[in-house]
Amino acid sequence: MSMAVELSGVSKKYRKGFRYRSLREDLATVGRRFLGRSSDVREPRDFWALRNLSLTVDQGEVLGVIGNNGAGKTTALKLISRISYPTEGSIRVRGRTASLIELTAGMHPELTGRDNIFVYGAILGMSRREMEERYESILSFAELREFIDMPVKHFSTGMYVRLGFSVAVHTDPDVLLVDEVLSVGDVGFQAKSFDRMLRFRQDGTTIMFVSHNMPAVAQICDRVLWLEDGRQKMLGDTKSVLSAYLEAQDRRLATARSSSELRGDDIGAADIVIERITTHRADGSVADSFGYREALRLRIHYKAFREVRRPYFMVGISHHAGSLFGASMQLDGRCPEKVSGKGVVELLFRELPLLPGTYQVIGQIRRDVSTNYYNPRQLASFVVAGSLETYGFGERVGLGNSRNTSPVVVPYEWQLTEEG
Repeated sequence: MSMAVELSGVSKKYRKGFRYRSLREDLATVGRRFLGRSSDVREPRDFWALRNLSLTVDQGEVLGVIGNNGAGKTTALKLISRISYPTEGSIRVRGRTASLIELTAGMHPELTGRDNIFVYGAILGMSRREMEERYESILSFAELREFIDMPVKHFSTGMYVRLGFSVAVHTDPDVLLVDEVLSVGDVGFQAKSFDRMLRFRQDGTTIMFVSHNMPAVAQICDRVLWLEDGRQKMLGDTKSVLSAYLEAQDRRLATARSSSELRGDDIGAADIVIERITTHRADGSVADSFGYREALRLRIHYKAFREVRRPYFMVGISHHAGSLFGASMQLDGRCPEKVSGKGVVELLFRELPLLPGTYQVIGQIRRDVSTNYYNPRQLASFVVAGSLETYGFGERVGLGNSRNTSPVVVPYEWQLTEEG
């Protein structure tokens, strides 16, 4: 299979905080320094948006690019599309390239939508004749026929972007660079835009697809590149990279929540506290990773500073989607009559009906309906790991879509009965 895009040791450096200063500002800065005073003007410094990136994208391949904001995703696409140029390294691209990065960059606000179609098409490398042949199709796709003779400065943001997207997807590129554009417009337009991406894929167009939409990445991409702080974190098949990325995101979220909660001074009445919660398998062995429907045993290590009567221990299992399930002595009434000193309360969940991901354990001790001995806090976390085939999900769609549904899985089966 022939190469479509190749990056060799590509880096991009910017100057952070740089701006042109007036002569008055420069003179004021010199004066402060002469008098030995500190200047309130921060000097610019170098910032590497991308560092030593090397990869090859084959012809007809769809490569997803993921990572947090500021990871270097958009910078990489801008370098490939030659909107900007690398500080170090080299880039080779074969064939005609279309960029869905800054969709409205080629449109003039004073011109009508009709005029902008031809102007933007010319910027993307289309001839006047090609644009005339595709004009009706572009107009139909954008769904802006009644507004097309209006200056685009009167367009809403959604209308503006829809027009740019419609022109760009009619350029028949060999290489398509897509940066988070499938969120434009309403739900119907988003679905139509994604269908167009799938058609490009079926036609053998090489696509680099930057997105935070994990279901879309899972469905459309052959491989995924994970960028972090401008460097390649992981590059591989879609399933493996998304699994690692989503687990890292869950752990980062869990750490942030835990740090935030631990900084609080209000822990409750504090006659009794939870020192820690540990996670175990059913046999009592320590573990922090479990399989689908495997048992989870929690050991709640407490310390009572005096004799405490009828403390209600409560545990909740949560996820980035929110609270999922838990156990409460206040509901089932099975609390100890009294405790003192140090001790352990054990709680056994006989199975974990959960999708792969990272889950948090929240501990709490109540004194009565309205008062806590110990306020809710995240005190442990665990991972559910395993193949999605175990759950009956499809290889490509299931992984991404599992993030947009409840992570609790109740076994089920479909039945179809035809009437008549």
